[in-house]
Amino acid sequence: MSGLVGIQTITATGTYTPTAGTDSIVVKAIGGGGGGGGCPATSGQVTGSGGGGAGALAIGRITSGFSGVTVTIGAAGAGGAAGTNNGTAGGDTTFGSVLTAGGGSGGIADTAGGSPRAQNGGAGGTASGSASLAAFTGMHGELGESVDGTVSLGGYGGSSIWGSGGIRSVIAGASAVGNAGTGFGAGGGGACGHGTAIARAGGNGSIGVCVIYEYSS
Repeated sequence: MSGLVGIQTITATGTYTPTAGTDSIVVKAIGGGGGGGGCPATSGQVTGSGGGGAGALAIGRITSGFSGVTVTIGAAGAGGAAGTNNGTAGGDTTFGSVLTAGGGSGGIADTAGGSPRAQNGGAGGTASGSASLAAFTGMHGELGESVDGTVSLGGYGGSSIWGSGGIRSVIAGASAVGNAGTGFGAGGGGACGHGTAIARAGGNGSIGVCVIYEYSS
């Protein structure tokens, strides 16, 4: 590699067209973040659902055959619908067939109950590909927790290098939706409830992204 020709940030699926003079590229791809778990209505009970996992980060260098390659951007995982519904996984971000940044998994929804317990956050996505220079698993979503039957906590969504996971919800005597992930590749937060409260949805994750650094020799 020599001089930097340009940087392209791709946020929608399409075809990559290199800037004139590009001889090689370095690709950084992040998968979509998973959605947080929803929570059911409570009647003198508690419930706290897990946050969604972050998308993986895949880094690769490609020296030929990159013009016209399809770039697929991973969709954001949806938060679980109000009720005992898990969040959905984020989509994979890919650069052709040579680099894949997997989406994060959805957070696990809690049931309503009276005893202390926790529900898992979603796993982070994994990265792979023949052009890979480095592959980083996405951050795991945080546990949702019900604490001593008095306080309920929804789990944080996993964060990525370019996105912040949905922040934790903490509630007593009511219920709260999960907070959405922001930026790129971040997981949504889990919903939670305490006392007599209505069902709430989990937070959505955020979409993936592909950043391409273009070099001339």
